[in-house]
Order: sequence, then structure tokens, then C-alpha cells
Amino acid sequence: AYLRRYPIATVKGDQNNVAIVVDRSSEGIVENAEKNFFEGDKLTSWGQSLVDFSVQYEQDVIETRLFMSKLRNLKLLTTKHVGQTIDGKDRAYANFISIDGDVLKNLSNDQLLELNNKGYLAIIFAQLFSQENWSKIISKRTDIQI
Repeated sequence: AYLRRYPIATVKGDQNNVAIVVDRSSEGIVENAEKNFFEGDKLTSWGQSLVDFSVQYEQDVIETRLFMSKLRNLKLLTTKHVGQTIDGKDRAYANFISIDGDVLKNLSNDQLLELNNKGYLAIIFAQLFSQENWSKIISKRTDIQI
């Protein structure tokens, strides 16, 4: 999504204000284009959609950082490993960070309610469901261990 918005970008200003900037040297910026950013001194609907997309992207970045901060604060993240044992030696295919379902089960009702009210609980469960399915698929191969 970040690359799709080029040649439009955003620059964060004071108090979470966002300025829209345009790379005027981009080959996509031409005079008399089919789609114009402005009609007179007002943004066209297409130009406004680019601005809206960029602003939404920045808001999503902020929300993602808040979400990850909450996961770290609750110690919900754990390291996972996908690998294969060959001749007694562990060969790693992937090391990644995931949600720890056991830690989630032991959260207080207040913590779970807060996660739910922020919309985080649905995301957490979606990740856990995905992880469970991935584990089932990988475990069908006898040479790979999770």
C-alpha cells in the first residue's frame, strides 16, 4: 500500500497533523494528464481519493504501532520456530514472532475487555486461527517440525 500511493506521500507535522507532498519529478506527474489532482484551486475527486488514501495509511501506521505496543506490554508475543531435524541437527526454516495463546488465556477480564473494546481481540483471534491452520498443514509433512 505504501508504494501504491507514490508519487503522493505524507509528512507528519506538529500535533499529529499530516501534510501531503508530491514528487513533482515523478514520470507520473505530467501536464495535461488524463487525471488531474486539481480542478482550478480545488482537489478533484481523484486527487481527494489519493489524499484520503495517504491519510488513512498514516492513521493505520499509528494504530498498528499502538496495537503492537499493547501486545508487548501484555507480554503476548513469543518466538516461534519452524524447522526440520536432519541427522539430529535442527535446521531452521523460519523464526517468527507470534501471539502466545497461553498468555492470552491468563489475561484478566479487564485486560480482555480492553483488548475487545479497542478491536484488538478479533485481530488476535484471527492470527491464532491462522497459526493453527498453518500448523496443521505443515505438520502433515513428517520432515518438518513446528
